[in-house]
Amino acid sequence: MRPMPDWDKSLSGPIQFEGSYGFEMVGDGTRFTFTIQGETGKLSSFIGLLAVRMARKQVEADSANLKNVLERTLIQHRFSSK
Repeated sequence: MRPMPDWDKSLSGPIQFEGSYGFEMVGDGTRFTFTIQGETGKLSSFIGLLAVRMARKQVEADSANLKNVLERTLIQHRFSSK
């Protein structure tokens, strides 16, 4: 099964970005792919690098949280359907 990408684009804020994310079934699991591109605009390159680092950490934390929620929901569903 091919991934089903979805697109997102910022509408305001100091960093304009657009990105895509998708889910793909792989064996008994699911692969989550997230890609983002952005422009720091008038921000200096140092602030831009800092923003990229902060965004990466936030995406990693959000992805881990999403994984936990989905896995917990799947486990609850499996036990409730027995």
